[in-house]
Amino acid sequence: MRRRFQVLAAVVLAGAGAAGSWAFFAHHHGSADRQALLTETRAASARGDHARAAVLLDSYLARHPTDVDAHLARAQTAHQASDYNGARNGYLEVLRLDPTRSAARAGLFDLTFQAGVRAEAEHHLRKLEALVGATAAEVQSRKQRLSSAPAP
Repeated sequence: MRRRFQVLAAVVLAGAGAAGSWAFFAHHHGSADRQALLTETRAASARGDHARAAVLLDSYLARHPTDVDAHLARAQTAHQASDYNGARNGYLEVLRLDPTRSAARAGLFDLTFQAGVRAEAEHHLRKLEALVGATAAEVQSRKQRLSSAPAP
């Protein structure tokens, strides 16, 4: 079955010019390779290849819609690609699946703060503080950023 999937993916996608991305995904489609897939998508996104990361993650999420780590990686990829709506919706999906995921709450603060939506950024900072505590470094650094920003 795995070999058939790899061959099909290579044949279909070679014509689309995306064989590299899809060959990787075909190779890493099993649950044992989940971490490798997430590592590769994060590396692609860090290199600025957000399209590759998004394709890999979207394909994976189509089959694993409750994988919180994959949703978080997808939201972070959208954020790095300056896709405000994609990032916001992705972070909110992470919190719907796992309300205690502080990385999603921190991502929402960063996203809304960068977009100048101060009231929403403050809301996410309060929620983050409730999750990890007022003395956590991730809260303190964001409070500093917020206090040093000009008031609207």
